[in-house]
Amino acid sequence: MLPDKPSPLSPPDGAGHVRARPDEHPIGALEALADEFGPAPRRPDSPSPRPATGAVNPDTLGDSLSALLSEQAIVLDAKALSKHPLHTARSF
Repeated sequence: MLPDKPSPLSPPDGAGHVRARPDEHPIGALEALADEFGPAPRRPDSPSPRPATGAVNPDTLGDSLSALLSEQAIVLDAKALSKHPLHTARSF
């Protein structure tokens, strides 16, 4: 979030929370955040994603990348910078 700039990732009245400033320990902040929330539960009915086949396009590329990510991957989907989503089918 940039100061005084609208963000599509949070509502206009949303509040940002600083976990670590640039001069602090960002890895420790991420570890503390992970400890606080723990892993997201996987839906039991969601199938394991598989790499896409056929023509390469933003959707098949995103589906293939999603299928090949490790279970512990940290994903930043920069939708503010790209008009194509990383994935559409993977449940995190």
